[in-house]
Amino acid sequence: MKHVFSNTSEGISEKLELDIEEKWIYVYYTNGSIKKTAYILKNAQKSNAQYISHFLEENHVSDLLITDIENFIANDNSKKETDWQRFTIFLIKMLSFNVVICIMLGLTIFGGYKLGTFADDKWGFETLFTIIGVLSGLILGGTIAYVMIMNYLKAHNTIEKKISSQKIIDLKTIKNDKNKNKHIN
Repeated sequence: MKHVFSNTSEGISEKLELDIEEKWIYVYYTNGSIKKTAYILKNAQKSNAQYISHFLEENHVSDLLITDIENFIANDNSKKETDWQRFTIFLIKMLSFNVVICIMLGLTIFGGYKLGTFADDKWGFETLFTIIGVLSGLILGGTIAYVMIMNYLKAHNTIEKKISSQKIIDLKTIKNDKNKNKHIN
């Protein structure tokens, strides 16, 4: 998703075009007559802000523009496509999860039915053990499905907390590095 940032100070126009994709970042920067273009490949586990920070420092982008870019990245406005991708992955996981639960419920109910009919045939009851077997299979399958769903939700919440805490740490690191560079200059 492309986004354009601009700033005009002391008669000099500064403009930065940012396009963040899944595997790369495109940056087009103009400052007066100076024009710089970069394609930054994402090949490590870094945040988008970490990839862009080197380009911004190297080309002496103004602090106002850097703040706008950091706010844009922090607010996840640049990640609408990845949100859609996360949703489709979540949907596929949930559909496959539901299929597994349905198969498991079917097997436990069928197994309870077969055990019940075997017991009815062996001891001469009409349908007593068949009904007990089907209900037992339903209860066992429902319990297993409940445990599977709760374990998945706990794992999913843990992953989300780790991701959000990592974003906060990345933003603090970038701001600290920027403040250190200001004091050095």
